[in-house]
Amino acid sequence: MGSSLLFHGDGKRAKSFFTRALKLDENCLSAHWLLGEYHSTQDEKEMALVHYRRCLEIAPDRQGPAFMIAALGEDASPDRAPDDYVSEFFDWYADHFESHLTENLKYIGPQEVAKALRTVRPDGVGHLIDLGCGTGLAGVALAGLASRLTGVDLSGAMLERAKATGAYANLVQLDLVSALQAQADGVAEAAVAVDVLVYVGVVESVFAELKPVLAIDGVLIATFEEGDHIEDWDLSAAGRYRHTEDYLRKTAANAGLEVISISRTSLREEYEVPVPSLIATFQKRG
Repeated sequence: MGSSLLFHGDGKRAKSFFTRALKLDENCLSAHWLLGEYHSTQDEKEMALVHYRRCLEIAPDRQGPAFMIAALGEDASPDRAPDDYVSEFFDWYADHFESHLTENLKYIGPQEVAKALRTVRPDGVGHLIDLGCGTGLAGVALAGLASRLTGVDLSGAMLERAKATGAYANLVQLDLVSALQAQADGVAEAAVAVDVLVYVGVVESVFAELKPVLAIDGVLIATFEEGDHIEDWDLSAAGRYRHTEDYLRKTAANAGLEVISISRTSLREEYEVPVPSLIATFQKRG
């Protein structure tokens, strides 16, 4: 009940449920985790840290609490979010995912990426790889623009929902780099990464592994959150990575991808405030 309330913007009532849960079980991991998230959204850093540190005490093998402690500036930021944090979080989030994104966060990433693909490939493409496909929102938005879709995600629960859309010919449960390494050279005419590289700080490995997978003139369309007054990338208190345009241009050039366009926009809200975002289109040459 508390998590549902939190996802739908009623943080104060959600907090009361988490507190009641801890009265029943002071070692309730999910209650501590959600209280950490609640206090973080209220800019109550010290209280958030109390609960994330308690999560570490209860389950020292979990990487998510340490990741969020780093996001709050108490430790060095890792290059990307830990796999077990991503898979466990999105397995748990799957039931709320689409309604929370589209209704509460006003999320339009898939639709904007579909527009970008239509601009550069008005006649569509053959095989397209949806990196971080989630529940398949992008796959549905891309219907008619690709003759064959492969979806990649770490979360099995998300992939079950993506399968139910009927949009994908193939679904792969792997991290982005491993999934790309498993693909044949030149197999895809396009790839999209919609709201997934916000969980990767250092994107060099993703770009490097993607290049051979793309056919000549193949395109990547990806979304990012944009950071102000940062160098290359940083990890925000929300546990999402932000990138600069200069860093993306430099990384693409080093990977042999040409920048077709990078546009500033907002693809979602965070507590009713638009989140500065980037939509970037890259193309493989030669």
